[in-house]
Amino acid sequence: MSGIYKIVNLTRGDFYVGSTINLRKRMARHFSDLKYQRHYNIHLQRAFNKYGKDNFKFEPLIFCNVENLELYEQIIIDGLCPTYNIRKDATSNIGLHISDEEKIRIGNFFRGKKLSKQHIINRDTSRTLSNIENNPMANIQMISSGKYRVLISQKHLGCFTYLEDAQLVRTSYFSRKFGGGL
Repeated sequence: MSGIYKIVNLTRGDFYVGSTINLRKRMARHFSDLKYQRHYNIHLQRAFNKYGKDNFKFEPLIFCNVENLELYEQIIIDGLCPTYNIRKDATSNIGLHISDEEKIRIGNFFRGKKLSKQHIINRDTSRTLSNIENNPMANIQMISSGKYRVLISQKHLGCFTYLEDAQLVRTSYFSRKFGGGL
């Protein structure tokens, strides 16, 4: 069943609006990505981490034909102003691609460019920080006692009652390691 849906934070009332050709599969994908800390929407991921799965609900809003998904999604976004949506335009990524000519042009632009050592170090550091930054729970594990353990490169940095404390220790560790990054 295709349609428009929202994911509601039951604690705060904030929500995300989306559209899909298969509501059941989309719901499962959202909650799986949120559970495993890989959701593309950082606002929704952070709220999910803070409030927990039990405080979020997937609600279908409208059932409609695939051809009308973008139209109805845009109407709902404009009318309800969802707080977790990053993009305020209901545009689909389906069918989005780069032409072969464009790929060749981009490749030719960068081919043969000499990178300085500092540029390579900065690029690699940026990639590492980007992977960590996009996953606020990287290196944090919830242990059976309900506490949060920070473990980085097999180095135990401590156990914490509150997630915010664990994230603070994790962030300060990477800030020191990468000279102010994160």
